[in-house]
Amino acid sequence: MALLDGLNIGDITDKVCLDFASGSWGFACMYPRIHHCKFAYGMDISQRAVDLSIELTNEKSFPFGNNFEFLRSDGMNIPLPDASVDLVFAGEAIEHIRFPKRFLRECHRVLRDGGQLVLTTPNSDALLYRTQGELYCVGLEHFWLFSYRDLREFVEEFFSIEEACGFNGSLFFDLDKTTSDRPACVSWTNLFADRPEDATGVIMRARKTNPDIRRDYSITTIDAREVAVTGAMQVLDLEIGLKVQMIHEPGSSFRFTCPPCSGFVLNFCCHKWSGHAQITAGSETRTVDLYARDLGWRPVHFASEISNPLAVEIRPLGTKNERSLNAQVIFLDSFTYRA
Repeated sequence: MALLDGLNIGDITDKVCLDFASGSWGFACMYPRIHHCKFAYGMDISQRAVDLSIELTNEKSFPFGNNFEFLRSDGMNIPLPDASVDLVFAGEAIEHIRFPKRFLRECHRVLRDGGQLVLTTPNSDALLYRTQGELYCVGLEHFWLFSYRDLREFVEEFFSIEEACGFNGSLFFDLDKTTSDRPACVSWTNLFADRPEDATGVIMRARKTNPDIRRDYSITTIDAREVAVTGAMQVLDLEIGLKVQMIHEPGSSFRFTCPPCSGFVLNFCCHKWSGHAQITAGSETRTVDLYARDLGWRPVHFASEISNPLAVEIRPLGTKNERSLNAQVIFLDSFTYRA
């Protein structure tokens, strides 16, 4: 919160601000500085969260007074007109969105020229975890974790980055729950403020400087009935109500035809029993290590323009990371997009 407060966003007393993924805690609960805006929009995927935020805001006295509205959105479509917002704040949000490029495009669309995007997100490739060969912050609620380099690449397609800083929100797995040394935690939290590429969390402020970006990134899900399965396959029920398909015997595969598009994404489940998957898309073949210490998702992004239908095959190699307990390949779904 202190790092957010120090960002150079300027005077926002005459500005319209949007807090995306506001949750049930009202508008921008961890960024009180933007409470002084002229009009406050809050958004969340959950209608229950929206209702609770409305109730809380009506009960309390905020600087924006009655100039607020809470709306429902999953980030793929923001229900606001073009060029209607001066600042978008997405605190710990972009990692929850199915396709972040679509979200960034929507932020660009609703922001006025010169408008600002402020976001915070975990750094999956933090030094603490990179040196141990682990991914940070894997979980079923996180669809798209970023390294700092990948985050910059995504954001810079739409915005000019003006500030970035880091903070450490983790001591390393179980230590987060057991440590009681507060001074040490405070020192560790502040260690990488000027090295966001190494920190476990990233804060970024960027500005809309190019109003003419026309890429849309609308997505189309590959119908599950179009995915053919060869060999033994098992359907698994995850605790959040999703069904996934698992293969692990050599010779088994998932196959489908990808239609012409600007690119496509495969979503895999990763956990401590996951192994190596081989993905063949036309003439390109990739081997992906799906191991993760915790249960979560691993998107695999093919960003090349596809002008003709493309055969895609996913196979388990029967090999695994030395940490993994098995060689499972668990497939959730796939979608294409048009840029």
